[in-house]
Amino acid sequence: MVNCPNCGNPQNDSTQYCGKCGSTLPKVQNQFSKLCLTGFFVSISAVAGLIILWFLINLYGNGYRVFLPGLILIFVSLTVSLVLSIAGLVSAKKNKKKGRAFGIAGLIVSAVAKAFYITVVLSATVIIGSFAALIANTKTEPTETTLNPEAIAIPGTPKIFGNAVRLPCSVGDFKAMGFNTNYDVSGVNEMYMWPSDGRDYYMHGPFFVCILDRDSYNDKENRATDNSVVLAITFQETCCVDFDFHGISFDTTEGVIFASFGEPAFERDISIEGHKSFYKGDNGLMYRFLYGYSNQRDDDKQKSYPILEIMIGSEDYMKTKSKYN
Repeated sequence: MVNCPNCGNPQNDSTQYCGKCGSTLPKVQNQFSKLCLTGFFVSISAVAGLIILWFLINLYGNGYRVFLPGLILIFVSLTVSLVLSIAGLVSAKKNKKKGRAFGIAGLIVSAVAKAFYITVVLSATVIIGSFAALIANTKTEPTETTLNPEAIAIPGTPKIFGNAVRLPCSVGDFKAMGFNTNYDVSGVNEMYMWPSDGRDYYMHGPFFVCILDRDSYNDKENRATDNSVVLAITFQETCCVDFDFHGISFDTTEGVIFASFGEPAFERDISIEGHKSFYKGDNGLMYRFLYGYSNQRDDDKQKSYPILEIMIGSEDYMKTKSKYN
């Protein structure tokens, strides 16, 4: 039984309104308040989940797998919070101040949670970008990698768009082959080049990435010149580079590379990027093939993981443990 707060008349638990004076009974008010309060705590949980998510991304290498489910969870939580809070506001009418207060709180926290998420993402992007640029512009002495003495060199000279690749060379050498650039250098010594077809931006057609010698361009303005030295080039399937070398393509698997050319000169596992195998070539070149994620790879190299990225560089550059190879 529930007593009416206005006239004291006892009412059945399932009754919403007093049969004597028509007042709303306390149980209904509590139901409204609980509904809005649920929205409030769901919003708080969403914010807490976001904080935990970013800690997990920083603690574990394979952050992408953590990020995507967490992103979905957060938006679902915020949506549920918003719906519950609005439902509480609509339900808690007729001067039910407590229910209305919790409803408003739920809406505010929902808005704050969304603003917090956007702020964190933007801030993290800026911080990570700035940190990468700082690392790239910090000149350190790289450690040389010991090469596998049983590894044999892959013979032949690779070609991109019909032009033989010989590195190191200058940006001007690539321009003489028919390629163009805007000379902008990113924080990791990268400069984009593309076939000279009238474009002024690399994303409008085929392109490849040049890795420049840090001492050969203006690192304060991040601008290269025709005399800037190219130590390596890299490209993925989406770059649409016409690549000609032993029939290798982005459909070629790690097992095929291993079976065709034997043990690599050395290998690296980068948890967030994948497995990289480095092969010596003719004319002082070295090739890096990047395959899948390292935690998906079998030790016998027989898994059918295709190439994700091809890198061609000078042996002196590629066999050092720099942060970008």
